[in-house]
Amino acid sequence: MAGISTNAARDQLIIGSICEGLYPSPEPLPPSSTDPQPLDHCNTTAVQALSSRWLVILSMCFNLPTALVVPLYGWLSDRGWRKGVMIFPVLGSLIEKLAMLSLSFRTPAEAGTGVPYYVLPTLCLGTFLNGCLGSYPVASMSAYAALADATPPGGRTLNIARMEVIFMGAFTLGPMIGGALVRFAGSLATTASPESLLAGFSGYRANFAPYWLSAMIDILVLALLYWVVPEISRRCHKVDRADSSASDVSSCSSLSVDRSVKHESRLSSWRTKAAAALGGRNRDRTILAIVLILYYFKFQGTKFVFVLYTRLRFDWRAFEDGMYYSIQSFCRAIFLLLLVPFTNKVFKGVKGLDVILVRMGVWVWVVGQIMYAFAWDGWVFLAVAALLDSPAFALFTPSIRGLLSSATPASHQARLFSLISFVENLLGIASPPIFGAIYGRLIGERYENWVFVVFAGVLGIAGFLAIFVRRDMVERSREGWGKCAEEEMVDSRDTTEEV
Repeated sequence: MAGISTNAARDQLIIGSICEGLYPSPEPLPPSSTDPQPLDHCNTTAVQALSSRWLVILSMCFNLPTALVVPLYGWLSDRGWRKGVMIFPVLGSLIEKLAMLSLSFRTPAEAGTGVPYYVLPTLCLGTFLNGCLGSYPVASMSAYAALADATPPGGRTLNIARMEVIFMGAFTLGPMIGGALVRFAGSLATTASPESLLAGFSGYRANFAPYWLSAMIDILVLALLYWVVPEISRRCHKVDRADSSASDVSSCSSLSVDRSVKHESRLSSWRTKAAAALGGRNRDRTILAIVLILYYFKFQGTKFVFVLYTRLRFDWRAFEDGMYYSIQSFCRAIFLLLLVPFTNKVFKGVKGLDVILVRMGVWVWVVGQIMYAFAWDGWVFLAVAALLDSPAFALFTPSIRGLLSSATPASHQARLFSLISFVENLLGIASPPIFGAIYGRLIGERYENWVFVVFAGVLGIAGFLAIFVRRDMVERSREGWGKCAEEEMVDSRDTTEEV
């Protein structure tokens, strides 16, 4: 909640500071041959283009270090240090908020004199440090891994859906509170005397208000993690006999062999046997991985384009952006609470239900992206988010995570979710420049809404590939792990006798 409450405010701060630095007058530009209506300075091509470049730079400052450190944190989490790993992203979030708040104490530059030189470096530094400490990807990875510790493979889709509901609850409250704080601070600044502290929240600088609340929440969460939350240790699943016997030999087996010897034994036999026994499962898992990559490619592009597009198309500010995120997250939480349990209960005996839900979710998303492109007003945009985007998310996200988790041994759950976060952040580096170039070209032609048709095309490819995932993927996975488990245990006993 602390992180999401400042997302829209940060982008609006960037647009506002660039707009103020480039134009000396707040009055709208007069009508022209290309724009028959008076145009807000902040919606000009120059401001949109420069804001787009800044957002690309910030995206790289965040996603590059995050992509590099998430696997390390995943490895530490699987070594039994879940609680310690959870502390790092909260600390990084706090550092980023303090860096942003340092800008609020500076005197605003005179309008029209250029963007202050210190703004972008300060933003980049705070974002980079937050990325180095893992941020939201590491926090969610640790939470999903802890959930997998306590859940057998058959029940993970439903429990992951419940975890998504918790996240959606935070995503509902965060933007709503952040947008309300921006509007409240702005209204107080208009009536405050020039000498008071509230006067510092005038204009676009009202977007600093959510950062104060976010920093206090981060401090509270750090205190809870350090003094209240107990250490979470990985436990063995008796329910998943194949997983625990194959990949948790070192922690669950009674064999008293030196760890280095057992490690060498596993390395020498696991890869060749897994390749032979799990070839079909790997094909299905590879296709699912590609589908997930395409989804994150589109997701990162949408994050990048959203504020620029809604500012240009509907003249939305931080309050409207926050309301959009809140309504979207609330509807996602409702669908996760109702739709996922309903489908799992009513269609319990259907073979490969999770695979079917993944396919349905992708194609509902395709329709939603096309509807986004032709939304003629802000309320239509919100309606698409509530009625198409939200059920697609509820069908797709927990199902694909559950499938991938069920196809992964218990000792590698944190590494699986860290790999997913790694891919997400890697695409956070690649996606913004690509979609930024596409969006910039479309703005020049006044067809900016067609960027959502491009998003629909990316998801259409994912939907086509999802057709080739076999519905008995989970059953094949368990059979494959069972074969490898039996052979692995035989090799371990042979190694014990040799030692």
